Amino acid sequence: MRILNIQKLAISTAALVWVALLLFTMLQVTPAIKYPDFIAGYVTWTAMTKSQDLIVFPLVIISFFGIFVMFMSLFKRLNSLDVEGGIAFAYHIVLWSLPAFSAVSSILIHDRLSEDFIVVSLIGIIALTICVWFSLIKQENINVEKLSVGLLMVLFFSLSPLSFSVVFNIFSFDLARDGIDISLVKKWIIGFFLVAFLIFMFFLVYNRELYYKNLKKIIFIGQISLPLLFLTLYPAKLIELDGKISTYNTSVFFIALVISLMLLGFIDIIRRYIKYGQDLNCYKNFSPLALAALLIAMKFGNTNPPIISPDDYHFGEYLLGWWTYLQGYIPYIDFFPSHGLVNNDFAGFLNFIFYDGTAASIAESQRLAFALLTIILFFAVFSFTKSLLFTSLIVFFLGGRLDLLFLAFFAAVWFRKDLIKNKVKWSVVWFITAPLVILGVPAQGVLLVASSGVFPIYFLFETVRYKDWASVKLIILIILIILIISSVYVITPLGEMVLSIINYVLVNGAINQIAYGIPWSISVDSDGLLFEAVRMSWVVVPTVMLFSLYFLHQKNRLEAHLTLPLLATLFFSILLIPYSMGRIDPGYFSRTGLTGILLIVGFMSLVVWQLLNHYNRIWLIIGMVFLASLLKYVPLSFSPLLTSSNAFINVGQLKNTQETKLSNIGRAKIHEDHWVRLNNLSGVLDDMLEPKESYLDLSSRNAQYFYLDRRPLIPVTAPYNMPSPEQQINAISLLEENIPRLALLEANNVIHDGGGLALRNHYLYRFIIDNYEPIEINGLIVGLSKEALNRGDWGDVILPSRSKKVELFESAFSRHRIDYEKLPVAWGMSNEALDSKMTKVQDIKPLGTNHLEFKNANSYEVTGTDPFIVYDLSSYNLSGQDAGLLKFDFSCSESNAEPKIQIFWEGGAGISEDSSLFFTARNGTVIVPLDSAPRWYLLNKIESIRIDLHDATTCSSFSIHNTTLYKRN
Repeated sequence: MRILNIQKLAISTAALVWVALLLFTMLQVTPAIKYPDFIAGYVTWTAMTKSQDLIVFPLVIISFFGIFVMFMSLFKRLNSLDVEGGIAFAYHIVLWSLPAFSAVSSILIHDRLSEDFIVVSLIGIIALTICVWFSLIKQENINVEKLSVGLLMVLFFSLSPLSFSVVFNIFSFDLARDGIDISLVKKWIIGFFLVAFLIFMFFLVYNRELYYKNLKKIIFIGQISLPLLFLTLYPAKLIELDGKISTYNTSVFFIALVISLMLLGFIDIIRRYIKYGQDLNCYKNFSPLALAALLIAMKFGNTNPPIISPDDYHFGEYLLGWWTYLQGYIPYIDFFPSHGLVNNDFAGFLNFIFYDGTAASIAESQRLAFALLTIILFFAVFSFTKSLLFTSLIVFFLGGRLDLLFLAFFAAVWFRKDLIKNKVKWSVVWFITAPLVILGVPAQGVLLVASSGVFPIYFLFETVRYKDWASVKLIILIILIILIISSVYVITPLGEMVLSIINYVLVNGAINQIAYGIPWSISVDSDGLLFEAVRMSWVVVPTVMLFSLYFLHQKNRLEAHLTLPLLATLFFSILLIPYSMGRIDPGYFSRTGLTGILLIVGFMSLVVWQLLNHYNRIWLIIGMVFLASLLKYVPLSFSPLLTSSNAFINVGQLKNTQETKLSNIGRAKIHEDHWVRLNNLSGVLDDMLEPKESYLDLSSRNAQYFYLDRRPLIPVTAPYNMPSPEQQINAISLLEENIPRLALLEANNVIHDGGGLALRNHYLYRFIIDNYEPIEINGLIVGLSKEALNRGDWGDVILPSRSKKVELFESAFSRHRIDYEKLPVAWGMSNEALDSKMTKVQDIKPLGTNHLEFKNANSYEVTGTDPFIVYDLSSYNLSGQDAGLLKFDFSCSESNAEPKIQIFWEGGAGISEDSSLFFTARNGTVIVPLDSAPRWYLLNKIESIRIDLHDATTCSSFSIHNTTLYKRN
């Protein structure tokens, strides 16, 4: 009999599992050492041996060949008796190979192989093979699906000790009674498994009918302890450095939530056993809640220590949102969560409901947020696929960020066949849920809604085409009802919130690539071809969508429920390109990896699932598992599941901030220098401001507002996140309504690649210089508003001299002699696009040169070691604020290296290195932001400019012409 494709796949995966385990085992084996003589070498220095290396591959080859021959023979015999049985056996062999396949796939990119996944696969394959072999010997029919279900229940039942240890450990309060040790739990799991497995195999071999008869009871017993795993969400006790035991402050609502989830799991298992006890379909006895509990324990079952990240910029994004909303702020209007309500604020909401609302518990609230969204997504995907296996795989592999789970949920809802076939119902659901997508995840949400627009467009086309006036009347009626309901968007801030998001996406979309982007070319050759292929795996999705559309067209299967999800996913993957390819960090999967896991697991898998029949779906499953394992956003090991039962975790030294002025931090581990800096800042603000009085923080350390319990004054709290001139102008308008008395100018500012406030946020920088006087207090640079100073708010505070003022602004916003690298070149290359952003002030002509010989047409030959050109500006009577951009055309001849240009300026005090900046030049136009240097901007009158070729050897000759001063609009 011919071996079918799915059987060939089963043979390959089974052989892969065996070879992987054999390789892993052989590499761990250390044979008895027997050296032939007194020899010194690496092997003897380390007391190792090489004999295992000599036999490993012969064993692998022989084993692979043996597995191949055995399964070929087995499948031929099966096919001669029962082809369907042979296909089912192959299908389940592949399914049991998935854990090992994912573990082996992951080591192509990642470091370590997880043997526990391989062992589980091998157990399943061996058990099924033995049962099938005995059935052939006895010439009996065998139900492979029921065998797999029973074997899965054996594994679930073996987790009972883990489930009960979670319960026991919750009630362990001291180290003398420290709960059940993980090693003991592991031994109990192995013991339970061996007993259950032997009983399982005995009945399958000797009394299979009795096994089939009691399968529903076996399913009940196997999964009845799984809901206890919801208790892994309850935080473990914290062991501090001095041995003191503390706990997270959880609310009664948290306890009620966890217990409710557990009880619902038990109720669902019992309900299904009673309702479907006599049903022929044993899968109806599986509880989705029980499986969800297992997935949550595997992915999110381990307690996070209460650590305060020193990265106040990113950490603050998760702290500020809900805290400001509780104080009356409106999302996207008064405060703009940079990654949306779901990613930034959902955990904060849970923190205030289920924990104590402090920074210490934000990591635990994020764990709970992942768990809750996982449960919601699980039911949405299960409703879509009707397959608990596929649902579990999708939910397991979809990790990385909360917004991925959120977006995948709407794919599972909008792409449902039954919903698409009812265009009126689909339109109503879409109209109601689309704003939620936008509010939850602004940038990607807008793109997803725009991509899903193919649905209503198609429905409208079909309605007009077939003159379905009955549907038109119904749609009009529903639209009227929805419009009435939608008045909530008019009479509440919701409408303004959505418009604000859309405006944000439109305004920032054009600049995000420049403001946050990192080119792929920087790292494309550094980590190898395989890494790059995995990192760019999102490309698989639009490719598969296009080919699927082509083959559907070839087979005349262009049905709406198949075609529309394909088109929506295709458009979404293309619209995401500016995001996915925007920031490609060297050595990391970065946004491309996040996009890949979202599109492959959350979208493509659902869309392609509908295109395939039952057995062909195994190819989709294998492909998804392979790609998702390579990306590896989840741990491919059972170790996290075992450690989820820990009664205690070591957290080191915790600071109790409850009785300090930084009580919002909570009881947490915080770096000492971070703690000192925050206390220093708190002291300065307490001395200068009233309690809870707001201030303007320009350090981009968002979290400081939360720690200090002082509300932010502008929607975008980190200047680094405000590169858009429009956002800066809007922020300035808000500040001008009531200028804050104090601005924090420098406190170890977070700059990243923005170059500081002067370059990243030039309009805000000008506003600060125009409205504030800088002073230095306790190592911090703060700005006191001129308005408050004129009122005498701080009495006779001593302000610095003008020169010191310049130094303070320079320290806060830029650096003297700053290297602008190729920024002037980049701006010069965009000369035409930037022309409307600036106004011409004055053409300037050279006054004299040094170590240069004039050739022709503003071209100079270098004749010495210090070549420069001087421009006299004294007759123009220009201040630093009158003209801040220097634009000229540059050309270098016979260059042996990239030329470096240094520009000096002076206002009567003479040329100095402090009043200068550098940049790397190229032939063409350059635009130099002189006004980003406070020493330029604060000059009352500019006397001269000097342009130096910093290294005279880089150009034998060069030209500078069309030298013009501009002012930003």
